[in-house]
Amino acid sequence: MALSVGVSKRPIPGGGTKYYPTALVYSNINDDGLVQYMQTNSQVSETAARSAVKAFKAAFETFLINGHSMVIPSLGTFSLSAQCKAQDEVADVNLTVKNIRIRFTPTSQVRRSTKSAKFQMLPVED
Repeated sequence: MALSVGVSKRPIPGGGTKYYPTALVYSNINDDGLVQYMQTNSQVSETAARSAVKAFKAAFETFLINGHSMVIPSLGTFSLSAQCKAQDEVADVNLTVKNIRIRFTPTSQVRRSTKSAKFQMLPVED
């Protein structure tokens, strides 16, 4: 598997332009797309696929929000992280929590796949 990249032309400080590689995003896959993929590539029915997707999404949200890391063996690990400032008093700590994010740590296989990027030239608009 390879990551496709394109080219975009951007202005640079002081005048002129340079060309930069940019990741290509073809589309977002929604529940229907995932269910269709599951049906095409396995022997599960549409009802079973929809139930599995719904249950996985609910479990993912529930476990993640409750402080568990979600490990998907072929993809990576999802966990929560937050920025906060150190406080002198325990009671003040809760007031400084901000920027809660979902952290993703890919498996070594996914990291290797992203290193084998193939270059695909896109038309550059002037």
